[in-house]
Amino acid sequence: MTGERRQSYGEDREPGDRVINLIGDAIETLLRCATEVCGGGSPVPPGGTGPPVSVPAAALPGLAATALGARYAAPGQPPPPRVVWTDGDSEVLVHLDKTEVVTFPGLVLIALTLETDETGRGQLVVPFAVGSPDSPAGLVAVTEARPRGPSPLADRWGEAVTAAAWLALLDVAHAMALRSGTDATGARLIPGAITSDGAALSVTPQARHPADQVPGR
Repeated sequence: MTGERRQSYGEDREPGDRVINLIGDAIETLLRCATEVCGGGSPVPPGGTGPPVSVPAAALPGLAATALGARYAAPGQPPPPRVVWTDGDSEVLVHLDKTEVVTFPGLVLIALTLETDETGRGQLVVPFAVGSPDSPAGLVAVTEARPRGPSPLADRWGEAVTAAAWLALLDVAHAMALRSGTDATGARLIPGAITSDGAALSVTPQARHPADQVPGR
């Protein structure tokens, strides 16, 4: 595992503008809007929602891999294809470029490929129950107690994989919302809801409430 970028599991890595922009650059040409032009509508009033935006399911594996890798990318560099997570004396190689995403109505499954000297390579799958067109759920998602996959990997790294998969989904949703428009102060929108119809992942963008507004952000 020499030569790979390393990070301790649990180390604080807030997404920040650089990370979101890396994801957003990949989303720009994929974004589909309920209106004709993304970001071209009227400003959204405080606390209000804009037209939903979506990306096709086929694009999600690449977007999720970008979201995962963007947290480890050096300034000015693309996301790495692999990283090494460390936790105490344990290490696991995460093949970010092997990330898979499958969608069904109301369900998003994110699969990460991990490898250790003891277990070899294996895939852990994290299912997220999200909203569907007929049953919206805001930003609430439900998952299982541990990822599906080989027990040795799930027992040791399941918590980290679940957290990484959820952050990737949120980062993609955040980047989609940011590209969808602005509020009355010129601030970019944030995700208010995530839904899946099986063919696409959709986000309902929302303007911040007055107490949370950050002009120009």
